[in-house]
Amino acid sequence: MNPKKILIISLLAILLCSILTGWAAARYTTPEGMNAGISPGNTIYIGEGNLNFSALGTAGKTITGIVRFDGDTPQNKISIANNIGSVPGNTPTGYYCVEYDNTPMKSTPSVWVDQFLPGTISVIAADNPSGTPLTGTNIPKDLGVIFYMTGQGIKYSELVNWYDYEISMPSGLKRSSVKNLNGAMVSLNSHADPSQKYQDLAFRFSDQEFVPIINPGEELSGVSVTFKITNMGNLNGQYSPRPVVLTSVKPAISLDTSKIETDKVVTVTLSGTAATEYPLVITPAGDNRPYFVDDGKITMINNQSITVTTDDSGKYVVSIRIPDNVITGEYTVSTIYSVSAPFTVAKPPVVTLYFDEPSADVLAGKFAVGDQIYLTGRVSGIDICPVYLYITGPNLPANGVSLESPAQEVVDGDPSTFTVTTYSSNLGYWAYYWQTRGFEPGSYTIHANLNPIGQKESGKPGGAGTGIDGDVALSWDYTISEQSIQVKSSDKTGGYFAKGDILYSWWIARGSPGVGAGHPGGEVRWYMFGTNFRYADREANFPLYGGGTTDSSGSSSSSSSDNSRIGKEAPWGEYGFTYNRTFTYGLSPGTYYLVYQHPGPNNIFDIYADGSALNGGTLTTVSTTYGSSSDFTYMQGKAAADALTKMFEDPKSDDLYVMTQFIVEDPWITFDALGTVAVGDKLKISGKTNLATFDKTADKTETKDTLWLTISRMDMNTVADTSTAMKIPVDTTTPSSPIPFRGYRTFSYDEIDTSSWYPGTYEVTITCKDVNFKQSYSFELLTPDAKASATTAVPTRDPALSDDPYATTPATPLKTPTPTSAAWTPVPTLTTAPGFGVGIAILGLVLSTIAIRVRRR
Repeated sequence: MNPKKILIISLLAILLCSILTGWAAARYTTPEGMNAGISPGNTIYIGEGNLNFSALGTAGKTITGIVRFDGDTPQNKISIANNIGSVPGNTPTGYYCVEYDNTPMKSTPSVWVDQFLPGTISVIAADNPSGTPLTGTNIPKDLGVIFYMTGQGIKYSELVNWYDYEISMPSGLKRSSVKNLNGAMVSLNSHADPSQKYQDLAFRFSDQEFVPIINPGEELSGVSVTFKITNMGNLNGQYSPRPVVLTSVKPAISLDTSKIETDKVVTVTLSGTAATEYPLVITPAGDNRPYFVDDGKITMINNQSITVTTDDSGKYVVSIRIPDNVITGEYTVSTIYSVSAPFTVAKPPVVTLYFDEPSADVLAGKFAVGDQIYLTGRVSGIDICPVYLYITGPNLPANGVSLESPAQEVVDGDPSTFTVTTYSSNLGYWAYYWQTRGFEPGSYTIHANLNPIGQKESGKPGGAGTGIDGDVALSWDYTISEQSIQVKSSDKTGGYFAKGDILYSWWIARGSPGVGAGHPGGEVRWYMFGTNFRYADREANFPLYGGGTTDSSGSSSSSSSDNSRIGKEAPWGEYGFTYNRTFTYGLSPGTYYLVYQHPGPNNIFDIYADGSALNGGTLTTVSTTYGSSSDFTYMQGKAAADALTKMFEDPKSDDLYVMTQFIVEDPWITFDALGTVAVGDKLKISGKTNLATFDKTADKTETKDTLWLTISRMDMNTVADTSTAMKIPVDTTTPSSPIPFRGYRTFSYDEIDTSSWYPGTYEVTITCKDVNFKQSYSFELLTPDAKASATTAVPTRDPALSDDPYATTPATPLKTPTPTSAAWTPVPTLTTAPGFGVGIAILGLVLSTIAIRVRRR
């Protein structure tokens, strides 16, 4: 026979059997538990356990599972061992056929697997069977109640005759009948539909002879009672009974505050037995006294005496109003059982606002646009309150504006238009940091109010929102100046550097440039141009207050002490760049033009280098935030610098800039004349050089070059052997720089005693390992007699060695677009590089220059 026909015939037989016997009534009690026995055609539920499937068996065969078929393909087996099985939580719903000896057969008896959405036993007051269910666990013993079951998905049609009820006590006592509200004994084994709220099952626990006596007002933990549906058999773990606790709780009263001011409302919470009436009384009573606020649910006896009924959780919340003309003093709110709570009514304290005097730097006008200014003050007579700030000044609306934006005019009564900070007595002050970016340079007045009222009303004598205590003002004047950037070279360099020396410069960038762009420090950018040299770099986090530290990558950061200075001290922005010796090794001698950039009032670099050039690289293209760009690939020196400054001068950019220059030279050393020197004379070696003196850069890098002095005898083989050793020292020194810088530095060594030396020719060599350079010359050491008998002047040094090899021209000041101060002036432009072609007649050492990749220190 066709398998499909067999399946259809089997299903029809199962359906017919179900109709005749009752689909869900065939469950039976087994040793595994109530309702665990499963008959053919039963519905079993996902999650049920320990089900006994023995009734599905047949002689000579072992049940190994039940299987859901998809067409002719077995699917989703539920395993059965020794006739016992459980329905896993992820089992699909559908018809399942019995599998014998691991062979699923579609013609065998089947069961239906479904998802049971369990109901929950609910409780309502018997006198209002259609009311809201009581959700609390505690049930007062005198409350008339009806138990019933609710829930979505309850299959009432499949659970007929499963509704036998039972009340059980912790002692093990069980009852299946109760005395209802009419005094009649009714059976709980009614088999009624528990979704219906039958009044004949309404009862009070206090009417039941099996419930212990609980006296009113006693603080008892109560008697635990469990109400459940028995014949449902809990559906093998699918149903949870409803436990309740019969209690009679001693009430308690709590207030949200014990100290109350006039014209306020205090909240009173009564906690007691659920669904129980309680009186509440305020004493002393009378006119101009605190009174209860009628919420429409309480029973008003008079203003100071009411009755409330607790909810199913045993609570009720009521309000007491304190009138403005109240008689101050001590009051009590009380209920039965001598339960009360005291409270005090007092006049509100006088609240006074204080606005502290700004710092000395603020009063001196040292802050610039873009800086933060610290505002602070106090409030007395209150623990916490808002403080409303606004600002007035040139070109601002008469009523004032928010400190966040000069475009936000304050509106009286609208706190959102003001700058709002909070006073807290825990801190002892209110505070706010005014970010001045967005305001024009000028003089402004900042006002502090206790109410959101602007200057039109607050500016009147005794106006709204204001308050004066002694000489403490509620406003202060603040002057902010223009932003600026100024640069200089150290007085010890004059803008001149030898190849291989550390290159460094200094700036003052006022107005907190770059702050808030992802880092706490300032940001300044710069560009260098020379012959076949175009370079861009930046310092993205330099300390605005000085005293900063430098991390391992060479980037600086504000010191930890800066936080206490922000807004009180004007951020001066003094810092600078430092490039190590490798950088200048790679530079050709000549003049280099240096352009510094400040982001200006909008704190955005409108002009910027493209690509990797921004972080120390070759500059090719410079772009703008407004869409234009320039190609610098083939530009040289001054022409490139001029092209860049023209971009800064575009009206669409508010960036600030200043241009200066520095000069790189090959290292050189010259020697001062020795004169005629004889054995026994004191030898003084000195001279001039362009090598670096001792200095410290912005990041505390030392710049000095060390000059090593060695002297050797050149004619040793022409002198007879002697056992006397000559004492020829090796010495070091560092160049000293005249201030102001004159184009050279001087050096000298300690005097050398030549008493132990032999007459002859000597070579003096000075070596600077820092820049890989050395210079030598020779001199003749005479005998004392030869020196005395000399009758003609003896040249003391090569005439080619100039006494002053550094020829300079008068400095020409460089125009800058920003103001300068007396202490900070632009670096002077040297119009011509000095000539360093010094003819050395003796043992000069020509060093080849090795190109080294530039790496920033």
